[in-house]
Amino acid sequence: MRFTAACIGAAACLAAVALVGCGSHDAKHAGASDPASASASASASRTAATVDLSAEQILQRARAAGAGASSYTMSFNYGSDPLDPDPTHLSGRLSWDRSGHCVGHVAIAGKGSAELIVSDGTTWLKPDPRFAQAEFGPAAAALLAGKYLKGPVGDPHFDDLSASASADNPHGDLCQMGVYLQSIPDEGDEGATKRGTTIIGGVHTVEVMPVGKGASSLFIATDGTARLIRAGDQPGVCFTDYDKPVAVHLPAANQTVDVSRLPRR
Repeated sequence: MRFTAACIGAAACLAAVALVGCGSHDAKHAGASDPASASASASASRTAATVDLSAEQILQRARAAGAGASSYTMSFNYGSDPLDPDPTHLSGRLSWDRSGHCVGHVAIAGKGSAELIVSDGTTWLKPDPRFAQAEFGPAAAALLAGKYLKGPVGDPHFDDLSASASADNPHGDLCQMGVYLQSIPDEGDEGATKRGTTIIGGVHTVEVMPVGKGASSLFIATDGTARLIRAGDQPGVCFTDYDKPVAVHLPAANQTVDVSRLPRR
């Protein structure tokens, strides 16, 4: 089940990432002639402290905020490298917390969608009929009808969906992609530049462009904690619901199928 494209966790691909469910409404950089610009000006006194920091300082502050976040929700929608012999368009919305939970949904264009739950080292994946047939074959699809596929996080069936980052996959997986982005890998913060202010989903942000191979814009909240709100050019990967509890409802045993019972294709 190779869901992850080469660009997961790679800044070079963020410019191609499209947003799902972000509720984004941008007011282009300060000075734009629309109502949001006036709102941005009205809040200048509140945001000046962050805006006046250097790009390097803003990135450092955002990195610390990401490390301190107990949870968040990440929305994404992206295509794999066009040169990939088996290109994939993947979208989803996942809520993650530091207790090891990752809950939400993923979809593969043309192949259906699935609900995902990761908790305490175990993965539950509930595919719709199209998803189950495309990924596991008709026999498995019949067995999984209306049920969750259950197995350890490291099981090959969940390889690039919920496995932990490893030497072979240093950027992690879908559940870990946000962790990677939140860490804002340092390739030389001192060379970063600021590009103005923008309103995203009602949140005032400052755009910072890091340096390094494949660097892409990061939009950092200027009101309150310096949270990463968006990674990548518009519309980007969106982060919302920081520090909100993640609701985890584990499926009953009679609603699951262990991976050991999955028919071979």
